[in-house]
Amino acid sequence: MTGLKEFFNDLEAKDRSFLYSGIGLVLAVGAISILVLPVIFTSSCPSLISFKDTGGIGDTINGISSPFIGLLAAFLTFMAFFIQYRANKVQVDQFKAQQKSLQDQIDQNKRDSDLEKFEKKFYEMLALHRANVSEMEIKGRHGTYEKRKVFVAMFNELKFCYYLTSIAHSSLVEGKSISRLDEDDLIHIAYIFFFTGIGQTSDLLNQHIFKTTYSPVLLKEIGDLLKTAQKNFEKGVENTSYNKDITLTIKYKPFMGHMSRLGHYYRHLFQMVKFIANQPATFLSDKQKYDYIKLIRAQLSNHEQLLMYYNAASSLGEKWITKGYFADYRLIHNLPLPLADFGPAPIQKLGGSNINKYGKRIFEWGPKE
Repeated sequence: MTGLKEFFNDLEAKDRSFLYSGIGLVLAVGAISILVLPVIFTSSCPSLISFKDTGGIGDTINGISSPFIGLLAAFLTFMAFFIQYRANKVQVDQFKAQQKSLQDQIDQNKRDSDLEKFEKKFYEMLALHRANVSEMEIKGRHGTYEKRKVFVAMFNELKFCYYLTSIAHSSLVEGKSISRLDEDDLIHIAYIFFFTGIGQTSDLLNQHIFKTTYSPVLLKEIGDLLKTAQKNFEKGVENTSYNKDITLTIKYKPFMGHMSRLGHYYRHLFQMVKFIANQPATFLSDKQKYDYIKLIRAQLSNHEQLLMYYNAASSLGEKWITKGYFADYRLIHNLPLPLADFGPAPIQKLGGSNINKYGKRIFEWGPKE
């Protein structure tokens, strides 16, 4: 009965009116055929034909009414099948809806589970990064640097190393011993010396890194200047000077290298950012990826971001730039540009614009357009 009501309710008004008229007409004609005609045929009214023979009348009525009864039976049979069809369709639609709802719930549960696993790993990696920073320490003759203060000291050491590299380079260019190099080359050379240090083992590493790219004369001249700075420190003073304008104040012996200290630090940091950036778009949107990487950035001090930039300016960390981690995800957004006053300018190094592909400022210290 419910299926019949739904059938009629689904019909348009004009179709419903037409169907009602058709059913009424069939019933009316049938009623006339069955009830009225026998009375007419058996009445005493004068007629050319006598219908007193009821057998003939019955045959006549049967002949007249049979098509209508057949049509009504066919219509009712059709309605029975149609109602059953509608009922089956409703059940199928309900089953499909339940199946879709169940699948949606399964997909949501899987997503929630995957997100929980992702965040668990992410926060474990973030905790490990904090532990790496808290364990940072450089002991020297004049004191000890710990935790984030280590990055301030290392940044000053790198800057001094760059100045000595520039001095050696300018001297040899003026003497026409070598061709002029650009800022990208100079910061690359300076960072490698800062990272590996100087000494017998460091020299082997530097030879492997530099290969035949740069003049041996230049590399030797830089190494000699760095060794002179070390000797000045060993005299027992904190100030290691090249001249009155270029001075390094530091508590430990400089240019001993930071490979064991920074190598692990940057590898872990890079893997953490890569872990987020490489998640499929169906799992994390670009906005969600940025939000997670922003949490990483919140752990980085200004000098950590400065040193990270110069790591990326060398061949050792160039993937920070080529993979878009600095520009797209603004990993070093808080880098104080006025302190990055040596080597290639950060904005130029990242393509010449302070606006990334999402229309956001890469550096908060930089121009708004």
